[in-house]
Amino acid sequence: MLFFAFMGFYRTRLAWTIVPALLLILGREIGRFERAVPAGAGLAVKMGVVGIALGYSAYWFARAGPYF
Repeated sequence: MLFFAFMGFYRTRLAWTIVPALLLILGREIGRFERAVPAGAGLAVKMGVVGIALGYSAYWFARAGPYF
């Protein structure tokens, strides 16, 4: 990520080179978070994350233009 920051631009096709590293970091952090949060609160957090992911996906799907 520092390489792209120093170059001064961040193109979508170049961004995919950092995705594997970000997925590994995200997986590790999710595991740490699941161990730190109590079981009852964990369900609420998971449902919140699912809701945010669905909303984000719906935004990018609907952003492309009018379908009707």
